[in-house]
Amino acid sequence: MSPVRPRRIRVLVSLAALAAMLGLPPAATAQRISGTVREADGGRLISGGFVSLLDQSGVAVEADFTAAAGAFSFRAPGSGEYRIRVERIGYADWVTEPYAVAAGQALAITVEVPRLPVRLGDLRVEVTGACLDDPRQGEALATVWEEARKALETAVWAEDRGELTFTLTEYERTIDPRSLVTLGSETRTRHDVRPPPFRSLPARQLVTRGYAVVDRDSSVFYAPDANVLLSEEFRDAHCFGLRRDEVEGEARLGITFRPSGASNVIGIEGTLWLDEASAALREVELQYRNVPLPRGTD
Repeated sequence: MSPVRPRRIRVLVSLAALAAMLGLPPAATAQRISGTVREADGGRLISGGFVSLLDQSGVAVEADFTAAAGAFSFRAPGSGEYRIRVERIGYADWVTEPYAVAAGQALAITVEVPRLPVRLGDLRVEVTGACLDDPRQGEALATVWEEARKALETAVWAEDRGELTFTLTEYERTIDPRSLVTLGSETRTRHDVRPPPFRSLPARQLVTRGYAVVDRDSSVFYAPDANVLLSEEFRDAHCFGLRRDEVEGEARLGITFRPSGASNVIGIEGTLWLDEASAALREVELQYRNVPLPRGTD
């Protein structure tokens, strides 16, 4: 007798049929919200605005930048009520009233955003020794931090999707170990660098182990990226203030930060500088604290 071999039966079920059996809308007719964003009262179309699709609990389920003509398009994960949030650097955020979206519905809308510029130049900046535990505290500091947050969060979003290119300048210096005088230097610049030129270590590791490792014959310094600057670990380990300055004729506001408590690890302090007129984030200035100097250095 020949052995009886089990027969393999291959069953093919189309995604459309599976969706029908599960009571789900097919992908071709999935609920979609699309439209344009413009300033209110027939104002200009807003390109480059960061728009988010918020669910009923206020959580962003989709996000994107508006196209050149202010256009956007989202695929909603299910039926229900959704709002559109529009964020622009230099302007107050705007959230629409809820839109009801049925299963399989394609909804076309026009989002009109009031023109409410953020006037950083009107803020009163006092030079004091106070350092707040959270950059969202204090009216003036919170206003400036909101603009910095937009810049950092949209940069993270665009980086993760490969939508940014960078110009990277690298500096190499030879320094006398005793006098710290620069003996020679070299600069290299590369354009259209993709992906991001550096990634930071996790915020928790930087806070607990320090922002640099200094050995007898070498030192490695770690800089925070946007993810670290936005993290709870960074906020919990630093206190924050506000200062005003002028750089090459450009008025700037700076969010200062420094370690909030005593620590033996190498920490950082610095300033996030924003243009006072446009609220654009210009640069992040860093200094390292508790760094042991090389042996024999004055």
